[in-house]
Amino acid sequence: MTPKQFFRSVRPISLLLLVVMAVSLLSACNSKANSATQLTANTKITVSVSETGASLATQPDPSTAETAVATTLETEVVLSTSSEASPEPITTDQPTNALSLTNWTLNEQGQIIWYEPAPAIIAYNAAKTVSVTIPEGYTLVDICKLLEKKGVQTFYHTFSAAINGDYPNYAFTEVSRNTANRCYTLEGYLFPDTYIFHVGEKPVNIWAKFLSNTNAVLASYTPYPGMTMDQVLTLASLIEEEAFTGDTRATVSSVLHNRLKDGQRLELDKTINYIEWYIKPLIRSSDSTTINAYNSFYNTYKCAALPAGPITNPGRLAIEAALNPAATDYRYFVTDEAGNYYYAVTWEQHQANLVTVGLA
Repeated sequence: MTPKQFFRSVRPISLLLLVVMAVSLLSACNSKANSATQLTANTKITVSVSETGASLATQPDPSTAETAVATTLETEVVLSTSSEASPEPITTDQPTNALSLTNWTLNEQGQIIWYEPAPAIIAYNAAKTVSVTIPEGYTLVDICKLLEKKGVQTFYHTFSAAINGDYPNYAFTEVSRNTANRCYTLEGYLFPDTYIFHVGEKPVNIWAKFLSNTNAVLASYTPYPGMTMDQVLTLASLIEEEAFTGDTRATVSSVLHNRLKDGQRLELDKTINYIEWYIKPLIRSSDSTTINAYNSFYNTYKCAALPAGPITNPGRLAIEAALNPAATDYRYFVTDEAGNYYYAVTWEQHQANLVTVGLA
Protein backbone atom coordinates (compact mmCIF):
# COMPACT_ATOMS: atom_id res chain seq x y z
CA MET A 1 0.00 0.00 0.00
CA THR A 2 1.37 3.43 -0.84
CA PRO A 3 0.13 6.85 0.30
CA LYS A 4 -2.23 8.51 -2.18
CA GLN A 5 -2.52 12.12 -3.18
CA PHE A 6 -5.53 13.53 -1.40
CA PHE A 7 -7.56 16.63 -0.68
CA ARG A 8 -9.60 17.79 2.28
CA SER A 9 -12.09 20.65 2.54
CA VAL A 10 -9.70 22.65 4.68
CA ARG A 11 -6.89 25.01 3.71
CA PRO A 12 -4.07 23.29 1.74
CA ILE A 13 -1.10 22.11 3.77
CA SER A 14 2.49 22.78 2.86
CA LEU A 15 4.63 20.64 0.64
CA LEU A 16 7.05 20.07 3.53
CA LEU A 17 4.29 18.73 5.72
CA LEU A 18 3.13 16.45 2.92
CA VAL A 19 6.62 14.96 2.64
CA VAL A 20 6.86 14.38 6.39
CA MET A 21 3.38 12.85 6.45
CA ALA A 22 4.13 10.61 3.50
CA VAL A 23 7.07 9.06 5.33
CA SER A 24 4.92 8.58 8.42
CA LEU A 25 2.06 7.09 6.44
CA LEU A 26 4.32 4.69 4.57
CA SER A 27 5.46 3.26 7.86
CA ALA A 28 1.96 3.06 9.29
CA CYS A 29 0.50 1.55 6.15
CA ASN A 30 3.17 -1.12 5.87
CA SER A 31 2.42 -2.26 9.40
CA LYS A 32 -1.28 -2.53 8.65
CA ALA A 33 -1.09 -3.95 5.12
CA ASN A 34 -2.30 -7.38 6.15
CA SER A 35 -5.41 -6.10 7.91
CA ALA A 36 -6.63 -3.43 5.45
CA THR A 37 -9.87 -4.06 3.60
CA GLN A 38 -9.14 -4.09 -0.13
CA LEU A 39 -11.56 -2.58 -2.65
CA THR A 40 -10.39 -3.30 -6.16
CA ALA A 41 -10.72 -1.20 -9.29
CA ASN A 42 -13.69 -3.32 -10.38
CA THR A 43 -15.54 -3.18 -7.06
CA LYS A 44 -18.98 -1.59 -7.42
CA ILE A 45 -21.43 -0.84 -4.63
CA THR A 46 -24.98 -0.56 -5.89
CA VAL A 47 -27.67 1.71 -4.50
CA SER A 48 -31.23 0.58 -3.87
CA VAL A 49 -32.92 3.86 -3.08
CA SER A 50 -36.54 3.92 -4.25
CA GLU A 51 -37.80 6.88 -6.27
CA THR A 52 -41.57 6.61 -6.06
CA GLY A 53 -42.26 10.31 -6.29
CA ALA A 54 -43.84 10.10 -2.86
CA SER A 55 -43.00 12.46 -0.05
CA LEU A 56 -44.04 12.27 3.59
CA ALA A 57 -45.52 8.86 2.87
CA THR A 58 -45.73 5.66 4.89
CA GLN A 59 -42.85 3.53 3.72
CA PRO A 60 -40.21 1.42 5.47
CA ASP A 61 -38.43 3.89 7.75
CA PRO A 62 -35.62 5.48 5.68
CA SER A 63 -33.96 6.58 8.91
CA THR A 64 -32.69 3.03 9.31
CA ALA A 65 -31.44 2.68 5.74
CA GLU A 66 -27.69 2.71 5.20
CA THR A 67 -27.46 2.38 1.42
CA ALA A 68 -24.40 3.05 -0.68
CA VAL A 69 -24.07 4.62 -4.11
CA ALA A 70 -22.85 3.01 -7.31
CA THR A 71 -19.31 4.17 -7.87
CA THR A 72 -15.96 2.66 -8.76
CA LEU A 73 -13.25 2.65 -6.13
CA GLU A 74 -9.61 2.11 -6.97
CA THR A 75 -8.00 1.18 -3.69
CA GLU A 76 -8.54 0.51 -0.04
CA VAL A 77 -8.97 3.00 2.79
CA VAL A 78 -8.46 6.74 2.69
CA LEU A 79 -5.36 8.21 4.25
CA SER A 80 -6.35 11.23 6.31
CA THR A 81 -4.43 14.51 6.28
CA SER A 82 -4.67 14.58 10.06
CA SER A 83 -1.43 15.31 11.91
CA GLU A 84 -2.26 12.60 14.44
CA ALA A 85 -0.05 9.53 14.47
CA SER A 86 -2.73 7.06 13.41
CA PRO A 87 -3.93 7.11 9.79
CA GLU A 88 -7.06 5.11 10.68
CA PRO A 89 -10.36 6.23 9.08
CA ILE A 90 -12.59 8.51 11.12
CA THR A 91 -14.93 6.42 13.27
CA THR A 92 -17.27 9.02 14.70
CA ASP A 93 -20.74 10.11 13.69
CA GLN A 94 -19.56 13.72 13.83
CA PRO A 95 -18.21 14.91 10.46
CA THR A 96 -14.90 16.73 10.60
CA ASN A 97 -16.34 19.31 8.18
CA ALA A 98 -13.80 17.88 5.77
CA LEU A 99 -14.39 15.05 3.33
CA SER A 100 -11.55 12.60 2.91
CA LEU A 101 -10.95 12.97 -0.79
CA THR A 102 -8.37 11.97 -3.33
CA ASN A 103 -8.18 11.80 -7.12
CA TRP A 104 -11.38 11.64 -9.14
CA THR A 105 -12.42 12.22 -12.71
CA LEU A 106 -15.35 11.18 -14.89
CA ASN A 107 -15.79 8.32 -17.30
CA GLU A 108 -17.69 8.71 -20.56
CA GLN A 109 -20.99 8.00 -18.80
CA GLY A 110 -20.37 10.84 -16.36
CA GLN A 111 -19.77 8.54 -13.39
CA ILE A 112 -17.17 9.57 -10.83
CA ILE A 113 -14.18 7.25 -10.84
CA TRP A 114 -11.03 7.14 -8.75
CA TYR A 115 -7.60 6.96 -10.26
CA GLU A 116 -3.98 8.00 -10.04
CA PRO A 117 -2.30 10.28 -10.91
CA ALA A 118 -4.30 13.51 -10.82
CA PRO A 119 -5.39 14.75 -14.27
CA ALA A 120 -3.61 17.71 -15.82
CA ILE A 121 -5.43 21.01 -15.59
CA ILE A 122 -6.92 22.18 -18.91
CA ALA A 123 -4.72 24.93 -20.34
CA TYR A 124 -6.17 28.43 -20.59
CA ASN A 125 -7.26 29.44 -24.08
CA ALA A 126 -7.89 33.17 -24.34
CA ALA A 127 -9.28 32.79 -27.87
CA LYS A 128 -11.98 30.24 -27.10
CA THR A 129 -15.04 30.69 -24.89
CA VAL A 130 -17.83 28.32 -23.90
CA SER A 131 -21.41 29.10 -22.88
CA VAL A 132 -22.61 26.95 -19.99
CA THR A 133 -26.23 26.96 -18.81
CA ILE A 134 -26.80 25.66 -15.28
CA PRO A 135 -30.36 24.37 -14.80
CA GLU A 136 -32.27 24.98 -11.59
CA GLY A 137 -31.69 22.17 -9.13
CA TYR A 138 -28.17 21.27 -10.23
CA THR A 139 -25.82 20.35 -7.41
CA LEU A 140 -22.17 21.28 -6.99
CA VAL A 141 -21.21 17.84 -8.29
CA ASP A 142 -23.55 18.21 -11.29
CA ILE A 143 -22.02 21.59 -12.12
CA CYS A 144 -18.45 20.26 -11.91
CA LYS A 145 -19.44 17.40 -14.21
CA LEU A 146 -21.01 19.80 -16.71
CA LEU A 147 -17.96 22.08 -16.70
CA GLU A 148 -15.78 19.13 -17.64
CA LYS A 149 -18.24 17.96 -20.29
CA LYS A 150 -18.22 21.44 -21.84
CA GLY A 151 -14.41 21.50 -21.86
CA VAL A 152 -14.09 24.40 -19.42
CA GLN A 153 -12.09 22.61 -16.72
CA THR A 154 -11.72 19.14 -15.23
CA PHE A 155 -14.08 17.87 -12.57
CA TYR A 156 -11.02 17.17 -10.44
CA HIS A 157 -9.77 20.75 -10.40
CA THR A 158 -13.11 22.55 -10.07
CA PHE A 159 -14.35 20.25 -7.32
CA SER A 160 -11.01 20.44 -5.50
CA ALA A 161 -11.18 24.24 -5.56
CA ALA A 162 -14.74 24.17 -4.25
CA ILE A 163 -14.02 21.95 -1.27
CA ASN A 164 -10.63 23.45 -0.43
CA GLY A 165 -11.85 27.02 -0.28
CA ASP A 166 -10.21 28.25 -3.48
CA TYR A 167 -12.93 30.82 -4.19
CA PRO A 168 -13.69 34.45 -3.30
CA ASN A 169 -15.09 35.16 0.14
CA TYR A 170 -18.51 36.71 0.52
CA ALA A 171 -20.54 37.10 3.71
CA PHE A 172 -22.73 34.18 2.68
CA THR A 173 -19.81 31.86 1.94
CA GLU A 174 -18.39 32.59 5.39
CA VAL A 175 -21.75 31.77 6.98
CA SER A 176 -21.95 28.56 4.99
CA ARG A 177 -18.33 27.60 5.76
CA ASN A 178 -18.95 27.99 9.49
CA THR A 179 -22.28 26.13 9.62
CA ALA A 180 -21.92 22.95 11.66
CA ASN A 181 -22.01 19.60 9.85
CA ARG A 182 -22.26 21.13 6.37
CA CYS A 183 -20.69 19.08 3.64
CA TYR A 184 -20.14 21.57 0.78
CA THR A 185 -19.72 25.30 1.46
CA LEU A 186 -20.75 26.37 -2.05
CA GLU A 187 -23.85 24.17 -2.34
CA GLY A 188 -26.92 26.39 -2.69
CA TYR A 189 -24.86 29.44 -3.64
CA LEU A 190 -24.14 28.63 -7.29
CA PHE A 191 -27.03 30.46 -8.88
CA PRO A 192 -28.53 28.72 -11.94
CA ASP A 193 -27.90 30.89 -14.99
CA THR A 194 -25.96 31.01 -18.25
CA TYR A 195 -22.26 31.72 -17.83
CA ILE A 196 -19.49 32.38 -20.33
CA PHE A 197 -16.10 30.84 -19.56
CA HIS A 198 -12.82 30.54 -21.39
CA VAL A 199 -11.63 27.03 -22.13
CA GLY A 200 -9.17 26.25 -19.36
CA GLU A 201 -10.63 28.88 -17.03
CA LYS A 202 -8.94 28.83 -13.62
CA PRO A 203 -11.22 27.20 -11.01
CA VAL A 204 -11.03 30.23 -8.72
CA ASN A 205 -12.28 32.41 -11.59
CA ILE A 206 -15.08 29.94 -12.37
CA TRP A 207 -16.40 30.10 -8.82
CA ALA A 208 -15.90 33.87 -8.72
CA LYS A 209 -18.36 34.27 -11.60
CA PHE A 210 -20.94 32.08 -9.89
CA LEU A 211 -20.60 33.74 -6.50
CA SER A 212 -20.64 37.28 -7.89
CA ASN A 213 -23.90 36.48 -9.66
CA THR A 214 -25.36 34.86 -6.53
CA ASN A 215 -24.35 37.87 -4.46
CA ALA A 216 -26.28 40.17 -6.80
CA VAL A 217 -29.35 37.89 -6.74
CA LEU A 218 -29.47 37.56 -2.96
CA ALA A 219 -29.15 41.32 -2.51
CA SER A 220 -32.71 41.68 -3.81
CA TYR A 221 -34.23 39.48 -1.09
CA THR A 222 -35.04 39.89 2.60
CA PRO A 223 -34.98 36.72 4.73
CA TYR A 224 -38.26 35.15 5.86
CA PRO A 225 -39.13 36.25 9.42
CA GLY A 226 -37.34 34.10 11.95
CA MET A 227 -35.00 32.58 9.37
CA THR A 228 -31.55 33.46 8.07
CA MET A 229 -30.99 33.74 4.33
CA ASP A 230 -28.88 30.59 4.56
CA GLN A 231 -31.89 28.74 6.00
CA VAL A 232 -34.10 30.22 3.29
CA LEU A 233 -31.75 28.86 0.61
CA THR A 234 -31.73 25.45 2.29
CA LEU A 235 -35.54 25.43 2.30
CA ALA A 236 -35.60 26.69 -1.29
CA SER A 237 -33.36 23.81 -2.35
CA LEU A 238 -35.92 21.36 -0.93
CA ILE A 239 -38.75 23.14 -2.75
CA GLU A 240 -36.70 23.05 -5.97
CA GLU A 241 -36.54 19.27 -5.70
CA GLU A 242 -40.13 18.66 -4.59
CA ALA A 243 -42.22 21.10 -6.63
CA PHE A 244 -42.30 21.99 -10.31
CA THR A 245 -44.86 24.75 -10.95
CA GLY A 246 -45.72 28.09 -9.42
CA ASP A 247 -48.80 26.81 -7.59
CA THR A 248 -47.14 23.68 -6.27
CA ARG A 249 -44.01 25.54 -5.16
CA ALA A 250 -45.96 27.92 -2.92
CA THR A 251 -48.13 25.11 -1.52
CA VAL A 252 -45.24 22.72 -0.91
CA SER A 253 -43.47 25.64 0.75
CA SER A 254 -46.44 26.05 3.07
CA VAL A 255 -46.30 22.36 4.01
CA LEU A 256 -42.63 22.63 4.90
CA HIS A 257 -43.07 25.90 6.80
CA ASN A 258 -45.98 24.42 8.76
CA ARG A 259 -44.04 21.29 9.67
CA LEU A 260 -41.05 23.34 10.78
CA LYS A 261 -43.28 25.50 12.97
CA ASP A 262 -44.85 22.37 14.49
CA GLY A 263 -41.47 20.78 15.15
CA GLN A 264 -42.20 17.91 12.75
CA ARG A 265 -39.47 16.26 10.73
CA LEU A 266 -39.70 17.17 7.06
CA GLU A 267 -39.27 13.55 5.87
CA LEU A 268 -38.34 14.18 2.25
CA ASP A 269 -36.93 11.34 0.16
CA LYS A 270 -34.87 13.76 -1.94
CA THR A 271 -32.60 14.45 1.03
CA ILE A 272 -31.72 10.75 1.15
CA ASN A 273 -30.97 10.83 -2.58
CA TYR A 274 -28.62 13.76 -2.02
CA ILE A 275 -26.59 11.84 0.54
CA GLU A 276 -26.47 8.71 -1.57
CA TRP A 277 -25.70 10.36 -4.91
CA TYR A 278 -23.75 13.50 -4.08
CA ILE A 279 -21.93 12.94 -0.78
CA LYS A 280 -21.10 9.27 -0.36
CA PRO A 281 -19.51 8.76 -3.82
CA LEU A 282 -16.94 11.44 -2.93
CA ILE A 283 -15.93 9.89 0.41
CA ARG A 284 -13.13 7.45 -0.18
CA SER A 285 -13.21 4.98 2.67
CA SER A 286 -14.13 1.39 3.42
CA ASP A 287 -15.29 2.38 6.90
CA SER A 288 -19.10 2.47 7.06
CA THR A 289 -19.13 5.06 9.85
CA THR A 290 -17.05 7.43 7.77
CA ILE A 291 -19.16 6.84 4.67
CA ASN A 292 -22.41 7.46 6.58
CA ALA A 293 -21.13 10.36 8.70
CA TYR A 294 -23.47 12.92 7.11
CA ASN A 295 -26.64 10.82 7.20
CA SER A 296 -28.10 12.20 10.41
CA PHE A 297 -27.41 15.78 9.31
CA TYR A 298 -28.97 15.67 5.82
CA ASN A 299 -31.53 12.85 5.99
CA THR A 300 -34.74 14.66 6.97
CA TYR A 301 -36.19 11.44 8.35
CA LYS A 302 -33.46 11.75 10.98
CA CYS A 303 -32.66 15.43 11.50
CA ALA A 304 -35.10 17.45 13.60
CA ALA A 305 -35.62 20.34 11.17
CA LEU A 306 -33.84 21.57 8.04
CA PRO A 307 -30.87 19.55 6.74
CA ALA A 308 -27.37 20.86 7.48
CA GLY A 309 -27.30 22.74 4.18
CA PRO A 310 -28.87 23.10 0.73
CA ILE A 311 -29.20 19.95 -1.36
CA THR A 312 -29.30 21.76 -4.72
CA ASN A 313 -28.75 25.22 -6.14
CA PRO A 314 -32.25 26.72 -6.29
CA GLY A 315 -33.51 29.21 -8.84
CA ARG A 316 -35.48 32.39 -8.28
CA LEU A 317 -38.90 30.73 -8.28
CA ALA A 318 -37.92 28.29 -5.54
CA ILE A 319 -36.29 31.04 -3.48
CA GLU A 320 -39.38 33.21 -3.81
CA ALA A 321 -41.62 30.28 -2.84
CA ALA A 322 -39.54 29.75 0.30
CA LEU A 323 -39.97 33.44 1.12
CA ASN A 324 -43.68 33.53 0.24
CA PRO A 325 -45.44 30.28 1.19
CA ALA A 326 -49.14 29.89 0.45
CA ALA A 327 -51.48 30.35 3.39
CA THR A 328 -52.56 26.77 4.15
CA ASP A 329 -52.86 24.37 7.06
CA TYR A 330 -51.37 21.48 5.07
CA ARG A 331 -48.82 19.25 6.78
CA TYR A 332 -48.52 16.48 4.18
CA PHE A 333 -48.32 15.99 0.44
CA VAL A 334 -47.83 13.15 -2.00
CA THR A 335 -47.67 12.95 -5.78
CA ASP A 336 -48.95 10.39 -8.25
CA GLU A 337 -47.18 9.07 -11.34
CA ALA A 338 -48.73 11.82 -13.48
CA GLY A 339 -47.24 14.52 -11.25
CA ASN A 340 -50.50 15.50 -9.53
CA TYR A 341 -50.18 16.72 -5.94
CA TYR A 342 -52.43 15.63 -3.08
CA TYR A 343 -52.31 17.66 0.13
CA ALA A 344 -53.59 16.88 3.61
CA VAL A 345 -53.97 18.59 6.96
CA THR A 346 -54.21 15.44 9.06
CA TRP A 347 -52.43 12.09 9.03
CA GLU A 348 -55.73 10.34 8.32
CA GLN A 349 -56.31 12.49 5.24
CA HIS A 350 -52.77 11.79 4.12
CA GLN A 351 -53.33 8.04 4.46
CA ALA A 352 -56.42 8.34 2.26
CA ASN A 353 -54.33 10.22 -0.34
CA LEU A 354 -51.77 7.44 -0.29
CA VAL A 355 -54.52 4.96 -1.14
CA THR A 356 -55.68 7.23 -3.96
CA VAL A 357 -52.23 7.35 -5.57
CA GLY A 358 -51.61 3.63 -5.02
CA LEU A 359 -48.97 3.89 -2.31
CA ALA A 360 -50.97 2.26 0.50
